[in-house]
Amino acid sequence: VKLAVMARTPSDNFRVLKLVAASTVPTTAFCMGDLGQASRILIARYGAPFTYAAESDEAAVAPGQLGFDTLRDLYRYE
Repeated sequence: VKLAVMARTPSDNFRVLKLVAASTVPTTAFCMGDLGQASRILIARYGAPFTYAAESDEAAVAPGQLGFDTLRDLYRYE
């Protein structure tokens, strides 16, 4: 399951992360936009099988999407 929503407040990230943690099927859910970047990084810790990354930060196709190198090198996303 994939769910992508626009973050309007920082607390929206926690709502989405709780949803991922409580899911009984593989679920990738995150918030979009600058306020949602944290959820894109943290969802693996909450049980999501993966997140979405762009080829580079400049090539992002969705608001708040990070580049592969940034996720891997800066945030140590496996």
